[in-house]
Amino acid sequence: MWMNLELNGRHNPVSLLAAGLVSVLLTACAATPKPEACPAGTQDLPGCPPLSAIDDPEINAIYEERTWVPARDVEEDLIELGKNAEIPIQHARTKFLGPDGHAAIDSLAVKLWMIENAEHTIDFTYYIFKTDLIGYAMLGAMCNAVQRGVDVRVVVDSAGSISGGAHPALRALETCADRAGFMRNAEGQVTTKKARVQVVIFNAISKLGNPNRRSHDKLLVMDGSFEGKSAAITGGRNISEDYYGIRSDGSPDPDPFRDAELLIRSAVGAEEEDITVGELSEAYTTVLFLLDFNKRITPGDSDQDARQYFKERNKAQDALSKLKSYDYFAPHLEEMDEYMVAGFHDSRVRFAHELG
Repeated sequence: MWMNLELNGRHNPVSLLAAGLVSVLLTACAATPKPEACPAGTQDLPGCPPLSAIDDPEINAIYEERTWVPARDVEEDLIELGKNAEIPIQHARTKFLGPDGHAAIDSLAVKLWMIENAEHTIDFTYYIFKTDLIGYAMLGAMCNAVQRGVDVRVVVDSAGSISGGAHPALRALETCADRAGFMRNAEGQVTTKKARVQVVIFNAISKLGNPNRRSHDKLLVMDGSFEGKSAAITGGRNISEDYYGIRSDGSPDPDPFRDAELLIRSAVGAEEEDITVGELSEAYTTVLFLLDFNKRITPGDSDQDARQYFKERNKAQDALSKLKSYDYFAPHLEEMDEYMVAGFHDSRVRFAHELG
C-alpha cells in the first residue's frame, strides 16, 4: 500500500471500499457460528468479562468486522471490490520519514510507540517479517497489547516471511491471547469483547494459490476506527534489522537498506468525511486479511508446542527490553510522545493498492 499526496483539487467519493466490505462481512459473519457467551451471573469465570463490562454496540460491530472467516464464506470477489472501489482524496496530517539513518530509527520508534500506545486495535501487515531483534521486539509489544485489551491482526506474506517453517514465533504470539484483556470502547469503558490475536499468512505456499500473487504491503494501523487516536505508517520499510540501521547488539549499522515512509494521522474534523484515513486503512487490511489462499495459523496444543511457545514469548520480551535499553535507540523512543502530535503537514492523500 502506498499513497499519492495532493495539495489541490477535490474528489467526491461515490463508492468506497469500506461500504463494500460491510456487505461482505455481514454475509460472512452470518455464516460463522458465534462463540457461546458466558452464562448469566458467571462472568467471574476464567475468560469471562468482569461484571461491570459494557455490551457496547460499536465495539461489537468492530469486533465482527475484524473477525477472520474462511474464503468460502466470503461471497464477493474481494479483488474486484478493491479494483472497482473509488478511493477518495482525504484530508490528513502527514510526516515524511526519509531514507537517512536518523529517520530509519525514528521509523522503528514510531512503530513501537504505535503498538505500545494503541487502545483498541492494531493491524500489522508486512511483506518481510524476520525473527531477529526487530521482529521479536514487535512480537513482544503486540503480546503486551493484546493482554491489555487491544485486538490484533497480523498479515505476513508467505514468500517474504519464511521464518522457522511453521512460524512458531507467530503461533506463540497467538497464545498471548490466552491472557487477553477485554476491549475498551471510545470512552475507555471495559466491554464484553475479549481481545484476540489473529495471524494470517498471505497466499500461503501450502495452499498452492497463484505463486506470483504477493503482498508487498508495509502497513501498520493503530486504532483505525477511532478518530483522534488513529495513526498509520506505510512505505518501503519491512520488519527486519536490515531496514533500521541498528544491529542486534545495539550498535549502528552504517549501511542499512534505504527506504522511506509516510506517517499519517487524520486531519482535525476528519469525522465529517464519509470515511476517515484510519477507517480506510483498516478496511484495506480487512481485504488482505480475508483473501482466498490465505492461511489462518493457530497454535498447536501439544506439550512440546507449549514449551516452544513459552520460549518464543520469552525471546520476544527479551528482545523488546533489549531494544528499548540501547543507547542508540532509546532517545528516539523517548521523543515519540511529542513526535506523534507535532510537526505534521496538512495534506491531501489518496491511498493506492496492488489488488488485481
